[in-house]
Amino acid sequence: MSTARFTEERLRSWLDANQQDRERLCAAVLSLDPRFSRVEPRRPKGGRDQGRDIEAVFENDRPAFGGVAFVNGANDSSAQKRRIKRKFREDLRAAQSHKPDVKVFVFFTNLDLTPSEVVEMQDHARAKGGVVAEILHRERMRMALDSPAGFPFRYQYLGIKMSDEEQVGFFRVYGEQLQTLMTRKFTDLDRSLERIEFLSDKASPLHWLQAVITLDHEYDHAELAPFRVLFQFRRRGSRTSEPQFCIAAEDIRVSCGDERTHGFRLYVGTEQQQMYDLKQPFSVAPTDQLGFGGELLHTRMIPTLGALERHEIGVFISENLVSRLKSIAIVANIYEVARLEREDLYRESIEDPPWWPENPSWPELAPNAKDLAWVALSRSTGLPFPEYLPNVSWLLDFYARTPRRWEP
Repeated sequence: MSTARFTEERLRSWLDANQQDRERLCAAVLSLDPRFSRVEPRRPKGGRDQGRDIEAVFENDRPAFGGVAFVNGANDSSAQKRRIKRKFREDLRAAQSHKPDVKVFVFFTNLDLTPSEVVEMQDHARAKGGVVAEILHRERMRMALDSPAGFPFRYQYLGIKMSDEEQVGFFRVYGEQLQTLMTRKFTDLDRSLERIEFLSDKASPLHWLQAVITLDHEYDHAELAPFRVLFQFRRRGSRTSEPQFCIAAEDIRVSCGDERTHGFRLYVGTEQQQMYDLKQPFSVAPTDQLGFGGELLHTRMIPTLGALERHEIGVFISENLVSRLKSIAIVANIYEVARLEREDLYRESIEDPPWWPENPSWPELAPNAKDLAWVALSRSTGLPFPEYLPNVSWLLDFYARTPRRWEP
């Protein structure tokens, strides 16, 4: 079977029922078009997407929305085409209801449409407020994936390797660029190698998880007291409202020989079951960094490093500590899997955290032992409110950001 035919057959059914990879494949294909930039899949794992599976910028200044409408076992029947055309109209209407002035709409389908069918859909979009519609049907997607620029995405999502001839073509097009990368001290190549290394480690057991708070300068521990922090890891789309994992910490006074010194209580586990709950003194004074968490026993809730992906991180910190922080990083095994700088944080005052671990044997650490003002932290969008949401969940997305080795 020729490569073109093989790619076409894979587009028909290889991703049946796999909406996540369908949307990511389409985002990758769109990124090959130089007219589009900042291409991102919006909610590849499901949920309300307001008529847009993909967001991008068209010709550097116009927002563009994209809809993905694949069918299982595409056979180009009349029934399937009627269904896809109806989906096109519905997605366009939903996108316009969210942003009435949208002027560029990209629609992906694994059906093969005739030129007249494409024109019909484009005319419909043009009649709805002058929207420019780009229709990427199966043949257009195949052509993009069977080009040298598309070979990596074709392999990643459709499992089709490059033939010998394609490898020659790939290096003919990109060989000079690869050489340029080498002369740039391997910077971009190193990033690719970092991603390869991380992907090979995703199946490793999750044996270390830590939240690291970097402060704006060094503080004595007495200056930081009193404080409390709570990090909750909740998998997006989980059927339960409870987080899969929690890390909580608060300052305490602990005995160290004949003296009492500043330390912290550390709770690691779920809301229902602790992994450990201990007290320990601070090891360095003064300090500009606080690390909470550590070595894990095997947990079925997040068994592997890769299982952390698509977890939303809820962060709740006492107000006195928030005013002093510079950044927050999440470290898993040997990798920094997420980081938010001070300017990326959205702050919202709250009365209390959603949960706090009680410990009956430590009455001085009961939830009402300290009267603290609390702040919930999330990722700031930097966009004007109320036209746009001012904040979004802090999401672990290894597709958008490759974790790097942690360097304290």
